[in-house]
Amino acid sequence: DTVDELQKLIRRLTDSLNATNVVVTADHGFVYRRDDLENVDKLDSSSFDKQLLIDSTRRFILTEQEIKLENMHKFDMRHLLGDTHPALFAYSPKADLRFKLQGGGLNFAHGGISPQEIVVPVLTYNHKDNKKTLEKKGIGYGKVGVSVINERKKITSNKFKVKIFQTEKITDKKKPRTFRVSLWDLDNEQNRMVSDEMTVIADSKSDEPEKRQYTVILTLGSNLKNKTYYLRLIDEDTDEVKDIARESFELSLLISDFDDF
Repeated sequence: DTVDELQKLIRRLTDSLNATNVVVTADHGFVYRRDDLENVDKLDSSSFDKQLLIDSTRRFILTEQEIKLENMHKFDMRHLLGDTHPALFAYSPKADLRFKLQGGGLNFAHGGISPQEIVVPVLTYNHKDNKKTLEKKGIGYGKVGVSVINERKKITSNKFKVKIFQTEKITDKKKPRTFRVSLWDLDNEQNRMVSDEMTVIADSKSDEPEKRQYTVILTLGSNLKNKTYYLRLIDEDTDEVKDIARESFELSLLISDFDDF
């Protein structure tokens, strides 16, 4: 089956050669006749004035002469060239009839100006790998990864810096990630945010790691106890895993630090 063969060929192009856009087109070929065409299948072109003839084949005649013949389509080319253009007419036999001309190949019949002769079929296929297929090829897919890279996970003032690293650059397979950064108290059932919240857009295209780093400054709330809190990176996309990253930070503040807040 031709369709199955095309599917296999396209699959080979996309899987082995990483092709993404495939264009499929076709020529209808010929209608082969075992017996030679009889004279009844041929149109006499002797009625055309050879002095006015521009071009001719078995399938069409282009001439400056306007003439009326049976079993023939006539087209006034001034429709395309403009009314001011000198008279020019195209003639084509109907169905699979042909003009009488010397030469071989008469067993191969065309369809005149039927749709398959003047319309070229074109199918375009755009291939999009799913995540599983890309993973097999060793190609990353989805949003870029991010991680917290603070060397010291200890908070000693009401304002503290969070250093975040975008683990890979933006590519056609790796998209930007927008997320929120904040500190949380997760010691009880009613989890609560204990700092303000900042939004980060990880969208660097740089190959240099130092250019894929982001610094966020958070401000703590009041009346916090010195204990362990958790820094959360939460994706803005509700379809994603809620916590991209969760890191524990030890809060160690003097009483006076709270009073200054």
